Amino acid sequence: MSKARDRIIGIFIEESTEIIQQLETELMTLEESPWDKSILNEIFRGVHTLKGNANSFGFIKLGGFVHYFEDVLDFYRNPNNQLDKNTIQLIFDAYDVIKEVFELEKEGIEQYPQNYEPILNKIKEFLELTPCDEIK
Repeated sequence: MSKARDRIIGIFIEESTEIIQQLETELMTLEESPWDKSILNEIFRGVHTLKGNANSFGFIKLGGFVHYFEDVLDFYRNPNNQLDKNTIQLIFDAYDVIKEVFELEKEGIEQYPQNYEPILNKIKEFLELTPCDEIK
């Protein structure tokens, strides 16, 4: 890998680390104020940026996971859709997966986190049960 590419990957890792840390703070706020769409919008923007960057830099497991997770967040950005306790728990579980898969991919470890598939399946199930026209 070239030095320039190494530097770019380093910037990606640094920015992604900041996004993931910010997500944790925003999730704590969301748990206290689940009706606050501005917090949800901030979380969505962070996840959207993470998705694009992960896919651009070959963090395929991370990019694939956040692709689906982003759709869940997008559904709740609609003013008519309110978060419930189960979905808030799913969001926290998804955050844990994001954090773990990022660390594994950053270290070049090929395995998936233990909870990757179960949480991804819960997200996919949510999306299957949600009418498509309700997701932007």
